[in-house]
Amino acid sequence: MDVEELAYYLYDVGMIQNIDTSKPYAHIRSIIRNEGKLDRNQKMIIHIGVWRGLNA
Repeated sequence: MDVEELAYYLYDVGMIQNIDTSKPYAHIRSIIRNEGKLDRNQKMIIHIGVWRGLNA
């Protein structure tokens, strides 16, 4: 699996999220809350639950 496919897969299972900074406040977009695919032009973060699990 190449990097591009991995990014889309991780978004589709909810492990990474987009941050929409086009508004006055940062809006977190995820496959769980919003429709649509991963937007590679926006910033991406690891879901907080996954991040906490990795640091346990």
